[in-house]
Amino acid sequence: MLTFNLFRKYFLPTLPILTLLAGLPSAASAQVATEPPTMVATWAANPETDIHSYIVHFGKDPEALSHQANAGNTTSFEFTDLEPGAVYYCAIVAVNTSGMKSGMSALVPFWSPSGGFFEGADEWLMTFGFEPGSPMAVDHNSDGVTLLTSYALNLNPLDRPLASMPKARVVGDKLQMRFFAGRDDVSYRVEASADLRNWSDANVSLSPRDNLLYRTASIVLGGNERFLRLVVSR
Repeated sequence: MLTFNLFRKYFLPTLPILTLLAGLPSAASAQVATEPPTMVATWAANPETDIHSYIVHFGKDPEALSHQANAGNTTSFEFTDLEPGAVYYCAIVAVNTSGMKSGMSALVPFWSPSGGFFEGADEWLMTFGFEPGSPMAVDHNSDGVTLLTSYALNLNPLDRPLASMPKARVVGDKLQMRFFAGRDDVSYRVEASADLRNWSDANVSLSPRDNLLYRTASIVLGGNERFLRLVVSR
C-alpha cells in the first residue's frame, strides 16, 4: 500500500493520503479475469470536519492530468473507460464546504490491465523493468526460459533463471520434483513418461501447497515411468 506524508496549508484542507489497488470484478473467476480488472483509488479521509468532497485528477501525462471526477465525500473512486495496458497517473484534491481546495496529493502511477493479461503479471513485469502487458511467451535473453515460466515459478528473469528451474531427484523409491505453485492465474501440471515422447499425469502424486506455496510431485520408481516434466500455462 502506498502512503504519503500529510502537510497543512493555511486555510486549506490537508492533502489526502492516496493509495491504488487493482481488483477483479465480482463476476470474474477467481483464477481468470473474464473482464479487465477494475482500478480503484482509495485514500484516508481528511481529519477536518468540513470536507465536502474529493476531486480525482488522472491522465496519461503526469505533467498535465487531462481528466477529473468528483468522488463526493467518499474515500474511493473506481475508474472506467481506461485504455487497456496504458500507464496513468492520479492525484486527489480535497474540497471543504466553503469551496476551498487543498493542493494535490502526491502523484501516483498505475496501469490499466486488460482481460488478456495475467492478474499479477503487470506488477511483476515492472519489478524487473519490463513494460506492463509485455508478451509473456517471450524468451528475452534466449536461455530457454520464457517470462511466463519465470513468473509462474517465481524466478528472477534477469538472473540466470535456467539455473533455478525445478529439478527431479530420487528420494527413496520415488522420483520427486518440488516447484513453486503460488500463482493463481497460472495452471501447473506435472506429467510422467517412460520414453520422453508419451506423457501422462495419471500416476503423478501432487502434495498440497506448503506454507511457502511450493508443491511436490512424485512417481514411484520401479515401473516404466522414469521422467517428470512440469507444464505451466494460462
